[in-house]
Amino acid sequence: MSKSSASRKIEKEASTMTLEQLNATISRMRHGWETGGSSQGRRAFFKELVKLEALREVRFQIEAPKRKYSR
Repeated sequence: MSKSSASRKIEKEASTMTLEQLNATISRMRHGWETGGSSQGRRAFFKELVKLEALREVRFQIEAPKRKYSR
């Protein structure tokens, strides 16, 4: 499956963020996942959250937590 343009944009922006900026973005994604309105919205936030945490792990050696999407 191909990535959406929004997903590519977020990943591109995240690759140049400082640790503080990346943590703030991760926090927003986690909040959206936990409190999002629709199941589709929560799922989208979750996917971005996992990607950003993986990117943070690679760039800053901060271990990404194991997450599982639950409805």
